[in-house]
Amino acid sequence: MRNTYKDRSYFDRQAEEFAEDKAIAMKSIAEPNISERGKQFVLQQIFEAQINEFLWLYNTGHPIKQTVDVLNEA
Repeated sequence: MRNTYKDRSYFDRQAEEFAEDKAIAMKSIAEPNISERGKQFVLQQIFEAQINEFLWLYNTGHPIKQTVDVLNEA
């Protein structure tokens, strides 16, 4: 994907979508009275949002250190 041409607006839309997903997941995990299966589902959502953030950083050419830090956090 890094070798395929994408314009800036494509990546800006991706970043907005990922930020929304991450915010929803973080709000859901903050509610303690859900089942264990529900918690695992929310943790999976957070992980996927973090991976998407990593991919966005990588694909837009951000510094490797910042990209790796986000991947390690996931």
